[in-house]
Amino acid sequence: MNDLGIEAVELIYEMFKVDEQWSVKEKRGFRWWGHKLCQKIYASEGFNDNGVFIFRIYCETDLIKNVSAPPPVVEEIISNLVSLTTGSSIIYNQMDKSIKMKSIGVVHDNTFSWMNRVINSIFILQVIEAEELCKLLVDKVGGEIDYSEHPISGERQIKDEMLSVKDLIFLPEGEKPSTWGSSQELVSIKDMLNSNNFFSMGDSRGLTAEFTFGDDTSMMQVITNERNPLVGNGVKVILHLPIHDKVEQNQSLSNKLNQIEASGHSPSHFIGSWGVKKYSETNSCPVFSMFLPNPLHQNGILTNFIYTFMARAAWAAELIKPGENERDTLSIINERLQRLNLL
Repeated sequence: MNDLGIEAVELIYEMFKVDEQWSVKEKRGFRWWGHKLCQKIYASEGFNDNGVFIFRIYCETDLIKNVSAPPPVVEEIISNLVSLTTGSSIIYNQMDKSIKMKSIGVVHDNTFSWMNRVINSIFILQVIEAEELCKLLVDKVGGEIDYSEHPISGERQIKDEMLSVKDLIFLPEGEKPSTWGSSQELVSIKDMLNSNNFFSMGDSRGLTAEFTFGDDTSMMQVITNERNPLVGNGVKVILHLPIHDKVEQNQSLSNKLNQIEASGHSPSHFIGSWGVKKYSETNSCPVFSMFLPNPLHQNGILTNFIYTFMARAAWAAELIKPGENERDTLSIINERLQRLNLL
């Protein structure tokens, strides 16, 4: 059986055009310096998941070390920065006082050909975003930017050409209308969700869907008309959990969910980030958001990610409300409508 994990990592190394002078090969992966921050990419061993042999491809970039701000302050700042990322999460580790950016892609025989293209883009955008965010972040949380040197070549003075792809490719394409807008794929996704006993409404421009969460429902939105501040237009997918609490409480919960997913316990790809939707200081909810830029458009990719959001919704519900998720979504919604005298 082919080791698709190693193949994926080798393909990333090749696509990034990594210089040996600025990289270190490691077991099942490599570290490299695109500029002053170190990024590590590696593959898990393969494992059987319900009959499918899969591999997780991990990516993490150093950001801040020796963070000095109190944990609630750090979690609030990180939550406010979620909108400035595309497919990576900013994660604070209280144990070693560090902040890193992380994401995970999952590959197997049926997804290898197109998923590598996605994770190549997400991973290179991660290091670009890290280089841009580190100075802003260190001013707010204290500590030091986690710059490091290659063990032989030393400090890298001139950034790698690959760190220009956002300006050369993603931003020009992002100036165009969303490649997912007015897409028949969104209509097909809505029909698929409804046929699987969920509840979804929308059209070719966007949609919403609801999934069982105890006696309530979580809500997913697919938005094609919201511009990302870093890469322009594309498609944004957001999952809202029905946990209405103080902002500080949900910021702490979101950081924990990010840590759990980044440790390899994600139900699928960990591409995106948990954060907080704030309504007031006393009312907020946890949200998971992901943004796919225009250049990643390909028919079927969004559908695949919607399945991962369905899996994440079920995973989060069972994690937070274990044993309370037996009811189907439509019966919960019907009860809600009856309470409102709409049925």
